[in-house]
Amino acid sequence: MKKIVCALAAFSALAVALPAAAQPYGGPGRGHGYGDMGLFREIEQLDNRVDRACARRTISRSECSRLNGQVGYLKTQLRGYMRGGLTRWERQTVQNGIYRVQANLRHERRDDDYGRGRGRH
Repeated sequence: MKKIVCALAAFSALAVALPAAAQPYGGPGRGHGYGDMGLFREIEQLDNRVDRACARRTISRSECSRLNGQVGYLKTQLRGYMRGGLTRWERQTVQNGIYRVQANLRHERRDDDYGRGRGRH
């Protein structure tokens, strides 16, 4: 009798834990929750920062084009991931991409390489 009760207890614990583990990051019904929208917001803010740097001519046109391409890729990547619900790995991949583009933008703004090797003087 003890074996049956133990087996039922183990089965019920597994039955509760497995569906929770299969949910997309953020829990049930939250595939497009606040955290995921936060990534969209971060990418939009990054896009605006790149556009401002282009408008102020603190980066060259070629740098602007390359950074805009990177931001566009992030948007496409996030939309693709969102179709099936965002996993932790996918969320971290997009976040790492955002960090990478931010670092690239900082570097390009500070490198004094404004177009064809000339300084901004």
